[in-house]
Amino acid sequence: MSALRASVLRLTALRNILAKERVSATTCQHARNLSVSTRCQGEKSFNFHVQDEDDFKKRVIESKTPVVVDFHAEWCGPCKQLGPRIEKAVDEHDGKIMLAKVDVDDLSQIAMKYKVRVVPTVIGVKKGESVEKFEGNIPDDQMAAFMKKLLLD
Repeated sequence: MSALRASVLRLTALRNILAKERVSATTCQHARNLSVSTRCQGEKSFNFHVQDEDDFKKRVIESKTPVVVDFHAEWCGPCKQLGPRIEKAVDEHDGKIMLAKVDVDDLSQIAMKYKVRVVPTVIGVKKGESVEKFEGNIPDDQMAAFMKKLLLD
């Protein structure tokens, strides 16, 4: 077995472990080092994966809380870099902002409705309306400004 194949298998095994709702602090630290998204024991998470158009309508459009919608794809390298960073930024607001993850390959109708042309594309939705948008991977200070605009009335 090649070294690359062995590394892929280890990473796959780690992701499978992290898929469980509770994981140990040591595993969480390894996940953070690998930039793998996870919810560790004792940590709150304010993000969810959109399942279908009805789920999007209910949890994003009808939400009383501002929602950051992350349009991404499994094969997208920049999406994998942005994902954990945007989760952390949302979680820092302690439920004042939610994060909806939309896989453009699975939910292309939603992506087309919001004119997603590149991934990652992130849209801020407030009171059912798109109010902010950015494409690609942005610096942390710009992401903080994006979140702050969503919280303003």
